[in-house]
Amino acid sequence: MATQTAVNSPYSNEFDLKSAEQHAEATLKNAIVKELGDLHSKKDYQANQKKLQAALGQKLTKELVRLNTDPNTNKWVITKNDATTVTFGNADDITKVPVYITTEFEEKDGSKHDYLIKLDYDLDNLTVNDYEVHVMTTSMTNGGTTDEE
Repeated sequence: MATQTAVNSPYSNEFDLKSAEQHAEATLKNAIVKELGDLHSKKDYQANQKKLQAALGQKLTKELVRLNTDPNTNKWVITKNDATTVTFGNADDITKVPVYITTEFEEKDGSKHDYLIKLDYDLDNLTVNDYEVHVMTTSMTNGGTTDEE
């Protein structure tokens, strides 16, 4: 009888790792680009909420909505997503795969933000087990100013 670890191994002949990673990459990238670039109102969010939650989970979806809204006015502030990449780390268990998503988006005031989203991801069920969101950089563009000027 096979152990659970052997069954969940990414090297199992019964699991198509390349196909699962390709599907997960497309799903995650589309969801991040949608959430941090293509949503410009509560109505946009509500129209896409179920799909986003299916891809990212309810908690991460809500946290990314908070990134896209001004806490003082509740207005949506992200105008576009400039770049998003999805990378998979090494794992011995397909239900606990490290995934690293880098994303850059621009806000209405011209500021650009780079974030790293680290996932503990279940490649077998295509679900997020856990996540961390980290700010990498913030910069001003389009005539914006920084403190150094």
